[in-house]
Amino acid sequence: MFTSGEKGYLGYIFGDEVQRIDSRTTGPRLPLPEKPPNVVYLATYAGDDGALVRYAVDSGAQGFVIDAVGAGNVNAAVNEAVEFALSKRTPVVIASRVHDGAVEPIYGGPGGSMTLLDEGCILAGDLMGGKARLLLMLGIAEHGNDVNELKKLFR
Repeated sequence: MFTSGEKGYLGYIFGDEVQRIDSRTTGPRLPLPEKPPNVVYLATYAGDDGALVRYAVDSGAQGFVIDAVGAGNVNAAVNEAVEFALSKRTPVVIASRVHDGAVEPIYGGPGGSMTLLDEGCILAGDLMGGKARLLLMLGIAEHGNDVNELKKLFR
């Protein structure tokens, strides 16, 4: 990790890739919708059974942001609930509630961020969950549930 004193982090190195984080202000510009879509924000935890994800999908959620642990990992039960949401063409963004770092596709297996990415989730990168929710709301209002277009917003 590189820092620049009081100006904050300049970026991170993951594997062989340098990721700058000081250019966030040049991100996407999206119009404010008249009625924002219903995007649910949930934090996962040890022992989470995924019931809230399923309930929200069945209640008409148009998208999800899940605050995961570490580099964007959930347990196997939540992974199954995320698969249910994705099967209904509901976009799912994985954020992390850790203070420093970003969601990175590091771990495989049920609930690992690499597996979630492979299943069709969008990784929030260094955006905290609340900011990721706002971006997903604006993205869905502009692009619907087109995951390819939504992924472009989170780069």
